[in-house]
Amino acid sequence: MFLLVFGVALTDEIFRSLRAYEYSKMSLSEPTAAGIADPILAFAYSCLIIFTVLHLLQWLVSSRLENIASTSE
Repeated sequence: MFLLVFGVALTDEIFRSLRAYEYSKMSLSEPTAAGIADPILAFAYSCLIIFTVLHLLQWLVSSRLENIASTSE
């Protein structure tokens, strides 16, 4: 699980690094709406991935515990 979380964090950092490189080549004009929304969307994407993985883990653990409880009765 920590490997998945590390992968999400690494992906986010790579995404932001590439965007920073693109922005460094642009002129210093007013920021666009897409430029302002990119970090927010990247953060939301990362959070959704983490919550999805945690939900899947919770579902698998609860299913496994129910199977163990039904076989022990």
